[in-house]
Amino acid sequence: MKLKFRQDIDSSAVEYFLDLARQERQRKQAQAKLEKLLQAGVDSEVESVTADY
Repeated sequence: MKLKFRQDIDSSAVEYFLDLARQERQRKQAQAKLEKLLQAGVDSEVESVTADY
């Protein structure tokens, strides 16, 4: 029974760290997407703002 409990704890820890790694990967992907969109905005043509805009 003690071994089963230990395996459950180890399994939970592994799942926890895998989830953290997944979240970090998603965060990095979102950050890269944001940076790409910001750079596209910086690189875009300047548009004059008028009353008709």
